[in-house]
Amino acid sequence: MFEKIIIACSNEEKVSELKELLKGLGIEAVSAKSMKIPGVERLGKNLHECGALFAQQIADETGFPCITEDSGISVSALGGKPGLYAQGYLKNGNYSLAMKMVLAELEGIQRISERNAVFTCVLTLATPCQDGRQTIEFFQSSISGCVPFEISGTGIGFEPIFIPDGAYKVLARMDAEERQRYCHRCKALNKLIDYLKQQQS
Repeated sequence: MFEKIIIACSNEEKVSELKELLKGLGIEAVSAKSMKIPGVERLGKNLHECGALFAQQIADETGFPCITEDSGISVSALGGKPGLYAQGYLKNGNYSLAMKMVLAELEGIQRISERNAVFTCVLTLATPCQDGRQTIEFFQSSISGCVPFEISGTGIGFEPIFIPDGAYKVLARMDAEERQRYCHRCKALNKLIDYLKQQQS
């Protein structure tokens, strides 16, 4: 049973969303930033490894379970880039610039069918190490879609340049109901909440 969980995420919007969801389960949620936990260098070769290393370290340091969130968009025509960490694209957290770079590299590709991409979210829940044992759970969701020809709306990360398959607009333009149906992050969050409900019962 969980009474308190640390949320390790630099995006305040994501932190607030998680706090509200956990509050509904009777779980106190505290951001790592509010506890003045020093920033941890993000390591790992993939979303799972990155999340596990980060969440495990904070859980052990604080003595409380920790949730981390890692997302990545992979564009086929760019060889899977931007990918994890968006290396070479994301500078000082400037997603606007990163999106412009992606669109510039896709400029010569005019067929929308050739601008396909996959957006993945992995939520990691790690518990503090006790008697040499530690539990790490992953909640993942991936959605396929494509990259349009321009930035549209304001959203989290690369959401303004991603249209999920079956949809007609970017994630950044969707309302709450549409996001539940299409958003990779919402789907991963639902899996996490279902798991926590089971643990709380």
